Amino acid sequence: MKTRFVRFICFAMLLSVTALCFAPAAAASPFRSPRGSCDFIGGTTVVVTIFVDDPYNNWDFSRSSDKTSYFRVLSRLETACSWLSGQVSRYGASAKIYWDWHNLKHMYYWFTSNKNMRDYENTYTELQRFITDNIPLQTIRDYYSADNVLFMALYNQSKSDTNGGVSFPLDFYAYANADDAYEILWVMDEDNGRSVSAAGLAHEIMHCFGAVDLYAASEYVTRQYADHLNSIRSNDIMFRIDYSNPDHIGESFSELDAYYLGLISFSADRQKYGLSRSSFAK
Repeated sequence: MKTRFVRFICFAMLLSVTALCFAPAAAASPFRSPRGSCDFIGGTTVVVTIFVDDPYNNWDFSRSSDKTSYFRVLSRLETACSWLSGQVSRYGASAKIYWDWHNLKHMYYWFTSNKNMRDYENTYTELQRFITDNIPLQTIRDYYSADNVLFMALYNQSKSDTNGGVSFPLDFYAYANADDAYEILWVMDEDNGRSVSAAGLAHEIMHCFGAVDLYAASEYVTRQYADHLNSIRSNDIMFRIDYSNPDHIGESFSELDAYYLGLISFSADRQKYGLSRSSFAK
C-alpha cells in the first residue's frame, strides 16, 4: 500500500508539470446529453478525481494530515457509491460506478491554478478548461464502456476556511448538451471544520443525476413541502445529512429521489405538493 501510494504521488506531481506542456487538442466531449456529462444513473459511471492546488492551499503528502484526508475521502467515496448502487437497484436499474482513483487507470489528475479556486467565479471555468484540455474523455469512455463521467475536484482547504463544498449539476439547464458541459463536485475534506461524509458525497453525486435539494423552498420545491418534511423529521438524504457518523449512510432514498433521478415516472409527493417536474419528464 505504501509503495503504491508513493508511486501515485510521484506520477501525480509529474502529471501536474507535463499536462500543460503536452495538452492534447480539445475535442468534443463524448459524454454529451440533455442532462450534462451525467445522464441516467442506471448505467456505467466513472468518477474522475482531480487534486487541486492554488496559491492559497495545496496537497502535500509529506504531511500526515493530507495522507489521512486522501484515504478518508477515498473510503467514504466507496461507501457513497456502493450505497447509491444499492438504492438504484431497488428500482430495477443497475448503477455501475468506478470510483477507485488509487488503483484504477485514468481516474485521477492534478491541477495547479494560479487563481484563487475558493472563488466560485473561478472554480467551474478553471476546472472546465483543465478537463477539456488535459483529460482523455474518449479514452475513459472506451476503457470503462462508460455512459457517464463525473469529476470530483478535491481541494485541501484548511479548517479555518468557511467555504462549503458544492456541486455543479446541469440537468435543468440548456447548457447541458454543450461540448464542455461537465458535472463537477467541489469537495473539501475539511468543510466548515467537518470532515467530508459519505452521505454528503452521495447527496452531491445525486445532484449530478437530477436530484434536487428538499430542505428549503426553491424553484423546484415549495415552501409547503420543505415545511412538511421538517414537521415529520424526514430522513431523506436530499433533506437532511447526519454528520455524527460520517463513515456511514443512515439516510433514506425516497420515492421522490427516485423520480428526480429518472428511475420512476411518477411521484405522489411531487403531484400532491406541486413540485417541479423531473428533468427526465417528457
